[in-house]
Amino acid sequence: MGDRLITCEYEELGGDGSVSTRVPVYSAGYSYRVLDARTGRLVDTFNLTGSAGAWDSCPVEQSDIAHGEAAYQHVSSRDLT
Repeated sequence: MGDRLITCEYEELGGDGSVSTRVPVYSAGYSYRVLDARTGRLVDTFNLTGSAGAWDSCPVEQSDIAHGEAAYQHVSSRDLT
């Protein structure tokens, strides 16, 4: 687990506006394997670090992550391409 980047905060729907859930977002690294679609043979491997904006790595909805879990910085589509 890398450094904590931000903390995403979620309010309870229909509540008084107070924060009910906090989810930390950490920096992360990812390992990829590229396989040939026809043969399944390994073509390449590479590593990328999270590059999407920290806020873009927050779970979209509070229900997307269990209480006490963390989120990790995504790799941007541009970097993955």
